[in-house]
Amino acid sequence: VALGCVAGMCMVHALWLASRPFEAPTDAVAHPRGEPLDEARHGEGDGGHDDDLSMIDVLRMGLRNRALLPWLCAVAMCGLLDEVFVAVASVWLEQAFHASLAQRGFVLGLATFGGVLGLVVLDRALARGVDPRRWLTFTAAASGVGLVVWLAAPTLAWSAAGLFLLEALVAQLYPLVQAQAFRAHDRAVVVEALQGLFAPIDFLLPLAIGFVADRVGVVSALLLLGLQTVGIVVIARRRALAPGP
Repeated sequence: VALGCVAGMCMVHALWLASRPFEAPTDAVAHPRGEPLDEARHGEGDGGHDDDLSMIDVLRMGLRNRALLPWLCAVAMCGLLDEVFVAVASVWLEQAFHASLAQRGFVLGLATFGGVLGLVVLDRALARGVDPRRWLTFTAAASGVGLVVWLAAPTLAWSAAGLFLLEALVAQLYPLVQAQAFRAHDRAVVVEALQGLFAPIDFLLPLAIGFVADRVGVVSALLLLGLQTVGIVVIARRRALAPGP
C-alpha cells in the first residue's frame, strides 16, 4: 500500500494468480446431482487423446463453444473480489476508521474465516442437490448487496462483521464459476488453454482498480470491484436461459 494502490494491486494479484489451482474442479461441484460426466458436459470433441491436438486445434475448439467463453470471462472477474478486494479493503479500514495495522490484520483475518465458512456452506448446499447456477446467481447478487452494506458500516466492529459475511459469500464464487467453465467443455485441456487468453485481463484489472483508487478514491474502487457480482449474475442468468450447460 505504501508503494501506491497500482503497485499494491499488482503485487497482491500476482500472489492470487500463483495460488490458483491448476486442476479441473471435481465432478461433485460441476455435477452436484450426479449426472454421468459425458452427458452433463457439453462441448466439442469425441473424447479422443488430447496429445493428438495442436494448440491451434485446441483454441479453435474452445472459441467455437459459445457456452465456454462467458464462463471464462466470469472466472477472470473472480479475482476482483478476492485478494484485490482485500488490499483495497485494508486501505478503506484505515481511512474510514483509522484502524491500526493490528486492527486491520484482525479484521481481515476474521474475513478469511468467513471465506472458509462460505466454502463449507457451499459444500453442504451442493451435497443437498442445490442447483449450482441458481446458487451462483443468489450468491453473486448477495455479494453485491453485501458490499454496499459493508461500506455503510458505522463502526469498525460492524465493518468487521460485515466483511466476515461478505467474504463468506464471495469465497463461493470462484469454485462455482470455475466448475461451470469445465462443465461447458468435455476436454479440460481446451478450458485451460483458453484461460491463458484471459491472462491480460487478470493483469489489467488490478491495474485499473489501483488507478481508480489512487486518482478517484477508495470508495469508487470498491464500488468498481462490485461490478464483478453484476457480471456474474448476468452471465449466470443468460446461460440459465440458453440451451446446454
